[in-house]
Amino acid sequence: MREKTIRGAVIGYGGAFQMGRHHLEAMQNAGIEPYAACDLSPACMEQAARDFPGLRTFTDYHALLADPDVDLVVQILPHNLHGPVNLEIVRAGKHCVSEKPFTLTVAEADACIAAAEEAGVTLTVFHNRRFDGDHRAMMEIIGSGEIGEVFHVECGMGHYGEPPAWWRADKSVSGGNFFDWGVHFIDWVLDLIPDPIENVTAFYQKRQWTSATNEDETEAAIRFRTGKYADVRISSLDAAPRPAFRILGTEGAIVEESVGCGVLTVSRAERGKVWTREELYGGRFADSGTMWYENLAAHLYEGAPLAITAQSARRNIAVLEAAERSAQTRQSEPVAGE
Repeated sequence: MREKTIRGAVIGYGGAFQMGRHHLEAMQNAGIEPYAACDLSPACMEQAARDFPGLRTFTDYHALLADPDVDLVVQILPHNLHGPVNLEIVRAGKHCVSEKPFTLTVAEADACIAAAEEAGVTLTVFHNRRFDGDHRAMMEIIGSGEIGEVFHVECGMGHYGEPPAWWRADKSVSGGNFFDWGVHFIDWVLDLIPDPIENVTAFYQKRQWTSATNEDETEAAIRFRTGKYADVRISSLDAAPRPAFRILGTEGAIVEESVGCGVLTVSRAERGKVWTREELYGGRFADSGTMWYENLAAHLYEGAPLAITAQSARRNIAVLEAAERSAQTRQSEPVAGE
């Protein structure tokens, strides 16, 4: 029997994706009590109270952090606030879940990790897409040895269109084009190829969309010390998008046309011929957000290992920081901590 139910809270409830509600629902499904929510908008807090009867509501997150009954705080804020607010949460003695990206700089990530260790609290990042069905199916196929040893990954997302006019298109707030979907792809790549990194070579384009300060296209080549390599690309100037994933192994390959499309094309070389099959992964795996919170609950209640550590999330930021430097210097750049 658990001596105490962990009480969870969110900072940020409304917005385009209703992420605060989704986080509270997922933690509730995992056995963490939805206890409080904070949003600058009183209307959002009225909605939260309807969604979760009995929920405590705040319009100032400092008041939420001062509540001694809050054990766990999830921050769902614009990217440039992640580092500073993560620090405030852990220094208040609360377990902290940061929405992705963890921070915008390695220095911020290191400061958050050090503060959490000093406070003796758990710090993690909501890289729930590590539990997505397509990624889990890829890892299952690779783990079975069907395509041999993976040595090259091409991945990313592209379309042709002007970015919408909001903070995610503002580099000073978002961190740039790579910090939204790009950090998901970096996280996936470093799970597919966990080897030490030698360097990153990046190419950034700003040619078309003057309404946004984010780059129009970002591309990074990651070279691993084992000779393996990956290419990650996020573009709003892509009139001919390539597959979301093309994974090459020594004995085969995996291709996914678009993220979450429900099918992987798996090729295997045998006896001088290449055989191709379809892997229908849709419906085989549980909701990724719930699975992520189930792991966090097991960690907090039972001491189980975290699937997403703050150090692994820091590694994603280190790659993005090296890519930013490389795009400016036009040279390959080392990755902090590798």
